[in-house]
Amino acid sequence: MKRSLLSILLITIVILIGSVIFFKYSVKMSSPTTMELKVPKEENIDYENVLSKLTIVLLKNNMIYGYYANNIHDHGWQTNLFEDRQAIL
Repeated sequence: MKRSLLSILLITIVILIGSVIFFKYSVKMSSPTTMELKVPKEENIDYENVLSKLTIVLLKNNMIYGYYANNIHDHGWQTNLFEDRQAIL
């Protein structure tokens, strides 16, 4: 009788400790967390005159036409999209 009462008490203590640990863990996991949002400083860049701007125009028959900056007629190039991937890389 004493042995079964002791085992019931031991099982009850283990269940109680396990319940407390589970409750604390679940409360910690469900608490909201925040992150700091870092936004870059706003700069006034004149994108009309940027020389490194690449513009790509998709044409028919898997062709592309690309040019840098605003020089559409002076420094443009045309290539097949599937044959020459190095042109855009």
